[in-house]
Amino acid sequence: ASVGGASVPLATGLCRETVSETFDQRKRWVQGNVEQLLIEWNPPLFLHKTFRYPPYRHTLRHHLQDTYACDINGLPPVPICEEDCGAERRKLRRSWLWWLRRELAYFPMKNTLLYHLQPVHYYSMALAILFMGRPPFLLDRGAVESSMQAFNRFYIVLAYWSTKALANFLAFSCVCGDSNTLNSPLQRIQQELWGYAWVRLIGICEAVVSAVCARRLKWNGLGTSRSGVNLVYELPIV
Repeated sequence: ASVGGASVPLATGLCRETVSETFDQRKRWVQGNVEQLLIEWNPPLFLHKTFRYPPYRHTLRHHLQDTYACDINGLPPVPICEEDCGAERRKLRRSWLWWLRRELAYFPMKNTLLYHLQPVHYYSMALAILFMGRPPFLLDRGAVESSMQAFNRFYIVLAYWSTKALANFLAFSCVCGDSNTLNSPLQRIQQELWGYAWVRLIGICEAVVSAVCARRLKWNGLGTSRSGVNLVYELPIV
């Protein structure tokens, strides 16, 4: 595949050619999100040591722990080298506001797993209502006597879904009435959310198993798949 004009190509490389390769690409993205989340969380007694401490990771964690210990005890920060003249400045920058900004900046990358699990939750609710004839949770419509009771009443659920529906409408209202839009962003988001839900679930499981058992993840490169059909990926979608 090539991106750009005929006279000035901007990029050239392999591109997915089959549905199976598209699914494999989405699964690979999810595996990276899960690995990022596990590295940041670093749960004890869960991850394999080769995943927990890749090259230089062990040294980095010890360096961060020593830096935070110095900040808590009021000790001067340790310079990186003899020519380091910004240690004090970096210490002043390590505040709760700096931590909050960093978490907000990396929130989509670190917590994308929640987005991947959202379709599974929706499917589970739909199947439960289909077979049970009622939602698998109670909808309390009683009067709200205190502010804390609003979180376990029907009203908070209604307010959440109303706000979300309004936000989606405002975000995509510009393309709903455009008959010339061949690849609508609304359709692409629906495809991303529902069409790759099963493949993403497979990617989550494989990434967790890889982190726990130190198994190397394997996938086919784009344009190198021998078969264009993968029944494990495609049958559940059908």
